[in-house]
Amino acid sequence: MSLNGYKKKERDKKLPINRFKIWTKFETQRIKKLSRNMTYKEIAKIMGRSHDSIERQFGRLRDRQRLLRIKEVTYANNAQ
Repeated sequence: MSLNGYKKKERDKKLPINRFKIWTKFETQRIKKLSRNMTYKEIAKIMGRSHDSIERQFGRLRDRQRLLRIKEVTYANNAQ
């Protein structure tokens, strides 16, 4: 086995188990609940994901909530 192959295997062992895995609705709900009293780092350890992955997912959730609020306001204004 080449030295590069060995280094890659060692590096891959350190990566989170769920790398490149799509977020499920259950996981999204779970991180929302866990975020009430835990840090991103603690959530990442529990979920088997990276700190950055947790942070990005929360960013996506915030964006979705913002879009939903804009749509609700627009709909309410059009209904009047």
